[in-house]
Amino acid sequence: MTVQITEVSTVYGLATVCAALDAGLLASSGPVRRVLVTSTNTAVPEATPSWEERLGFAVLRKRFDEVISWNDAIHPNHPWDWSPRPCDIPLLQRVLSSSWGIGPEEPVSLVVESIQTSPGQALARVFSDSPIHVYADGLMAYGPLRSRIPHQVLQRIEDLVHPDLVPGLRPLVLDEAAFGHRMPAHRAIPHDALRSVFAELARTREAADVVAPLRGGEAPAVILGQYLSAAGIISAQEEDRLHLRMLRQAVEAGHRHVVFKAHPSAPGTQTEALCKSAADLGVEFRSTTAPVPAEVLFQEVRPSAVIGCFSTGLFTARTLYGIPAFRVGTESVLSGLRPYSNSNRIPLAIAYAGLSSPSLPPHNKERGGAPVGGDDPGPLVRTLTYCMHPQAYPQLRRDAEQFLAQHKGSAVVRRNVGLGRLTRLRLPGGLPIGPLGDRLLTSHRLSPALRRAWRSYRNLRRRVPVS
Repeated sequence: MTVQITEVSTVYGLATVCAALDAGLLASSGPVRRVLVTSTNTAVPEATPSWEERLGFAVLRKRFDEVISWNDAIHPNHPWDWSPRPCDIPLLQRVLSSSWGIGPEEPVSLVVESIQTSPGQALARVFSDSPIHVYADGLMAYGPLRSRIPHQVLQRIEDLVHPDLVPGLRPLVLDEAAFGHRMPAHRAIPHDALRSVFAELARTREAADVVAPLRGGEAPAVILGQYLSAAGIISAQEEDRLHLRMLRQAVEAGHRHVVFKAHPSAPGTQTEALCKSAADLGVEFRSTTAPVPAEVLFQEVRPSAVIGCFSTGLFTARTLYGIPAFRVGTESVLSGLRPYSNSNRIPLAIAYAGLSSPSLPPHNKERGGAPVGGDDPGPLVRTLTYCMHPQAYPQLRRDAEQFLAQHKGSAVVRRNVGLGRLTRLRLPGGLPIGPLGDRLLTSHRLSPALRRAWRSYRNLRRRVPVS
């Protein structure tokens, strides 16, 4: 009998896996025993509610034969940063197999949330001969890998299972695995399967208790909080201003009933500031900090619009439930994102290219509507992926050149790529090469930033493949 080990760290991820199971995307050719390995990756796992207390877990766990805590298995190590030493792997495999009731001759397959970080990569290294199925539950799947993955892990990846959140856009996250190996298959989870699982969660008593106070006579606009300050993307003050901007734009668009779904870990001051501003603006305001998936609210509250910065919920609202979704502040967050290879750049770019502002007609180009490519963020995503990791994705250079040539000098190129990177990578829109570039470098009219960009290009151009 095959033992299928599935690793999850969030209820949303677990719901995604359950939808994939229901759709037959993780089926085994013979008898299978499904083992669910739960991981709590918060800074202080001991202070986090147990999985048994999380909304919907009791319903979703029924699809598995056994539930095991990864935190208990590796205690006192933290799941986020623990990785087995190479010399310990054979012993750990025997110990975990014995502890989890896996026989020495039983084949094991892995279903992991992220192959580039622990605990997914740790499990892949411990069970070093097992095929790997990777599932993605958000927009980061459309961008590059954040870090290098050992080839002994990459070559065992069978497929990528993901929600089709941006129809027509192909995930790039595992394309690096194709070099020297076969390309992992891409399997999109049917929308009906996802909606069915979220409906299952919505029917639980805990979800009903959360949703009931949010209902009103008028369909509300839902604002999605992401707690970006905790990730170091913006400051807490900037995030408060961002939420206030979302509220004001919702009111400008004519919404008189607003629901704020705060991130469960966000401080209460976020909601207090919005509540006061809503009262000043004369709109009905309700909020929740409960750890319920936004999709449960979409299904039960049926909002008239969903507003956020670059939350995955914007795309599940639009794609799964047909609810209009709008972005606010995306361009400013994207412009200030550091470092350039930050993996949040791709979700930001998708929201920037594919969504419009709530207070403007769709695709308005003057104040933040979809600026390029209409509803197709694919060319921008492929361009950014190449610019972020040109050595890992050289096959995307032609796409990047074509996109940059079409939009040379535009605001989208200045905001998303920048002159220095264009010059270093010898892409359209960069500083000219050859003697002219050297003359520009010595020009007193050229800004120090441009001179530094030219020096960087001249020093690094040989290190980057250009053909």
